[in-house]
Amino acid sequence: MDNRFTGIIELIKQARTNAIKAVNAELITYIGILAPISARN
Repeated sequence: MDNRFTGIIELIKQARTNAIKAVNAELITYIGILAPISARN
């Protein structure tokens, strides 16, 4: 791999990881809100 792009690739990988973590956190919050509502029905 071209060494000129190593830093950019690492930034992209880190951004992807951060995005996945953010989505997972929101899903956990969403499920936490919906679970009690769903249990009532």
